[in-house]
Amino acid sequence: DADPADLAKLTPPTGAAPELFLVMSTRDMPTPLNADSLMVAPLAEIEQSIDAILKIILNIAYIAIDFYDLWETLRHSNNFTITIAEHRGEGALTRAVAQLREMCPTNYYRRLLLMLFANHDAPIPIYASEISVLPDWTSTLPDETDIRWGIDNDETLPEDTVRLVAISTCTAAPKL
Repeated sequence: DADPADLAKLTPPTGAAPELFLVMSTRDMPTPLNADSLMVAPLAEIEQSIDAILKIILNIAYIAIDFYDLWETLRHSNNFTITIAEHRGEGALTRAVAQLREMCPTNYYRRLLLMLFANHDAPIPIYASEISVLPDWTSTLPDETDIRWGIDNDETLPEDTVRLVAISTCTAAPKL
């Protein structure tokens, strides 16, 4: 957890490839001027968030999200949140989406990256009767919201579990 004055001295690398300079802190602070985005959260959430980002951009998925998608979502966003909603059994996806709705009110989303994980070895990893909860929810977001999504297998999940990872930027500070 660096001192904000020290962060202001850091300069992100420059080059031909897209670059992203994210700051994750356990204490409230303004977004450093040279950073693309800031996340303030407890240390355990920061660790989970780093793991989630790496799993999303490094895995080859059924419908993949790559670094460019992450870059487009977080660059120049000022603040971001990562929510990991993991639920089991029938209605798991519905409960995961409800958890995301609580984190940032619908009318505040600017950019949203969603990654859905399930264990493909499960007899029914996601119930067909509840898959409509995702388009139902995203259709309530403002028209200018940039939404990117992907789907991947996670064999470490119990057979009746879904995990929905949302990386979001909001026009107002989200609830912590």
